Amino acid sequence: MKEKLPLAPAVLTLLYAFQRTEGHKSWPCRPSNAGLDILLIATKSSAARIEAGKAYFICGEFTAHDWEFEQIEGFLFLFQQQETDGRFEALALPILEPYIKLCENIASHFNAKEDLERFRGHVYFQELLYELYRLREQWKLNTRTAVEHTRLYMLNNYAEEMTVEELASMAGISPAYYMEVFKKLAGKSPIDYLTSVRINAAKKLLDGTKAPAYQVAESVGYKDPFYFSRQFKRVTGMAPSRYARRSSLRVAALHYPMTGHMLALQHIPYAAPLDREFCQFYKQKYELHIPVHLRDPAVDTNMMFNLNALKEAEPDIVISGDWLSETNKSELNQMATTLYVPWWEKDWRDHLLIVGGFLGCMPKPSNGLTNTTGERLSSVSGYKNA
Repeated sequence: MKEKLPLAPAVLTLLYAFQRTEGHKSWPCRPSNAGLDILLIATKSSAARIEAGKAYFICGEFTAHDWEFEQIEGFLFLFQQQETDGRFEALALPILEPYIKLCENIASHFNAKEDLERFRGHVYFQELLYELYRLREQWKLNTRTAVEHTRLYMLNNYAEEMTVEELASMAGISPAYYMEVFKKLAGKSPIDYLTSVRINAAKKLLDGTKAPAYQVAESVGYKDPFYFSRQFKRVTGMAPSRYARRSSLRVAALHYPMTGHMLALQHIPYAAPLDREFCQFYKQKYELHIPVHLRDPAVDTNMMFNLNALKEAEPDIVISGDWLSETNKSELNQMATTLYVPWWEKDWRDHLLIVGGFLGCMPKPSNGLTNTTGERLSSVSGYKNA
């Protein structure tokens, strides 16, 4: 059962209002749910799925006999069916008495003989809805705050063992709803978020220490070094050992194809443009790992920005297409060692070989990939340092 009340605030047409107290043997009417939704305010309950002190919106798609109404006391309101997806929603009431008073007013006025009194019953019903919607908004805010606290807990305690069930318990909600709220807040599931935090911490350790992979794994919360290695490669595209051995040179890719070649060679650029629509995959996966973000070099006005950004970034190497103007080439040559890939004379296979050879990442032989002379080239998925 999802512990939320997602119904949008709306004026609902009340059709029936019933009250059952200890003195009533049964409800005056047993709802059939045919085309109707239910608002149930439970004051006492021995039913398995209904708790006292809670308000329940029960979609008309549910079968009424499943809810053991004879074991429940409280107030039952039937209204026109809303556009829902078959939800059964619960909302805990902090203080029951004010809601009981409202419900008593609804039941007594709605069943009165005079039209004006029945109208007053409808007004009380809308007031009840208002209070429930207001409570829901506060509950949602508190829930988001609680879930955010668990995210910060993961960020600061990633090396500890933790489960979704434990995190949901910390937030005070069910695991299913916790995962739903967390994904809305963080953009990924709790498990994926914790994995990304741990892998980022592992990368810092691999960058700053000479610790072996198994020690790094234990330091960031993985008891199984083989599982850590698989997760590390899934997130970064390379094994921990390869990541630790990668070149420390700061290499800037001035154009999009060069970024693609570098990533295929498992070498993350120090600077690269990521703002074109077809680069969204690169941006989503590598944005946080590329310190310097350049702009679309196809736009002439961006070239000055890129040159200034590179001048400040001080890369060791710049990889560019050879179609730049002599003026721009001269400026780049003064900043760093520069590779100009012969774009028109060679095809993409040769481009990849040229970049790989320049960076010292020569490809392994692979079926189906040859250069213009018929020599077999590498698969973009596997390289080794020369």
